Amino acid sequence: MRVWVAALLISAGLQGATLEEAVRDLARRVNDALAPKDVYSLQVRNLSQAPPADAALAHRTAARTLRVSAAGARTVEIALSLSRNPGARLVVAEIRRGGESTVLLAAYEADAKPVAALSLERSPLWEQTARILDAEPVDTGVLILDAGRIALAASGEIRQQTAIPPGKPWPRDLRGRLRVNGDRFTAFAGDMHCAGTWRPELRAVCEPGAAEWALVPGRNHFQLPRLPPAFSLTRADKFVVLAGADGKARLMTESGASVAELPRWGSAVAGRPNGCAEGTVVVATDSSERTLQAFDVSGGEARPLSEPMDSGGVVTELQEASGGFTAVVYQAGTRKHAAYRVTVHCGG
Repeated sequence: MRVWVAALLISAGLQGATLEEAVRDLARRVNDALAPKDVYSLQVRNLSQAPPADAALAHRTAARTLRVSAAGARTVEIALSLSRNPGARLVVAEIRRGGESTVLLAAYEADAKPVAALSLERSPLWEQTARILDAEPVDTGVLILDAGRIALAASGEIRQQTAIPPGKPWPRDLRGRLRVNGDRFTAFAGDMHCAGTWRPELRAVCEPGAAEWALVPGRNHFQLPRLPPAFSLTRADKFVVLAGADGKARLMTESGASVAELPRWGSAVAGRPNGCAEGTVVVATDSSERTLQAFDVSGGEARPLSEPMDSGGVVTELQEASGGFTAVVYQAGTRKHAAYRVTVHCGG
C-alpha cells in the first residue's frame, strides 16, 4: 500500500488550536482530498487515552464539517484518530482509497480547564414493598412520598402518615416529587398538589392541579416549552440536560437547539451546584438504569467527574435534594423499592 503523508507541520494560524478547531480544519482538508463521486465512511478512534467526550466531540465536528457523501460507487474509508507524540496532541485523518492511503495531521491543545474529580456515595433512607416516588431526610427521620400517602418514618417504622386522595385514577407509571423547606413541605403526585407540615404533626392539604410541575397530565414525562418530551431534565451551564421520552439523552439550549447527544445515558438525570468546583454537577444513570455517575457539562459536552457507582437495583427516580440527590431503586431480589441519599465527595 502506498502511503502519502501531508501537513506534517501545523500552520501558524492553527497553533494553540482547540480540538474542535483542529478537527474542523482537518475535515476541510479531507474534503479537498475527496473526489466529487467518492462515497466515504467515517470512523473515529481514541488512541491517546483522551476523555471519551473528546472522541465524541471529534466525531460530531467531523460529521458536521465533511461534505455530504456522494451517491457514487467508489468507497473511501476515513479513519480519524486522536493520538499524541512527545510534543503534541494530534488528530490524524487517514484516507484509504483502494491500495493508497493519505494521512493528514493537525495538532491541538488539551482543554486546560481544571475539573475536580468526585466520588459518589449512597446511604439508605427507607425501603418498602410499595413504589416510592420520592424521599427526603428531616431532623427526626425521613419523609416518604408514595402513591397513596405522605409518611414520616423513624427508627425503621412509620410514625405518622396522611393519605393523598387521587384526583383521578393514578396512571400506571406514577411520578412524584417531594420538597422540604424547614418544617413545611410540598408534594406532587400525578395531578395532585399537597402542601403541609411535618412538625410538630404531619398534616397536608391536597388538591388537584400541579401547575408548578411540568408533568404531562396522566403521563410519565415532562413537557416544557420549546423542548422535547422528557422523563427527566436539569439545567447546567446555560444548557438543559434532558433524558428524552424517545430514549435519547441530549444537551440542549433553552430554545430547543440540540448541542450534543449523550450516548449510553439512561432516563434519569439531576443536577445541583458543584461543591468542589465551579459550575453544576450532573448525575445520570447509564442505559441499564443500574449505575449512577457524575458529569460536568460545561462547554457543551459531558465529561465524567466520577467513576460509575452501582445503584443497588434499577433506578426508578433520581431527584436533586438538600445536601445531595435522592435515588429510588427497585430491587428485584427482594421485590422492594428503596430510597437512598446520594452524596457527592470531593476527590476520586
